[in-house]
Amino acid sequence: MQVYICLLGDVVYPLQTYLMKNFKDTCDLDKVQFDNLMNRGHVFIENAFESLKKWWHILKNFNCRVDKGGKIIMAHCFFHNFY
Repeated sequence: MQVYICLLGDVVYPLQTYLMKNFKDTCDLDKVQFDNLMNRGHVFIENAFESLKKWWHILKNFNCRVDKGGKIIMAHCFFHNFY
């Protein structure tokens, strides 16, 4: 089984190979169900980042290269769980 890692984005972002986003207004039941699951995941991730920002104020104005961002976020998650 192969697992793909991607970013979750809003509808306004252009579709990319590394970015998943919601469908625009649709009546297809499968797409609506997909959108609901994406929205739940999106809210969960936003809440996790808000929690990290409360503890680590440096993340409030977080700006770095994309290839370094994941390691920095993982380090903050580690310290958050360790502390």
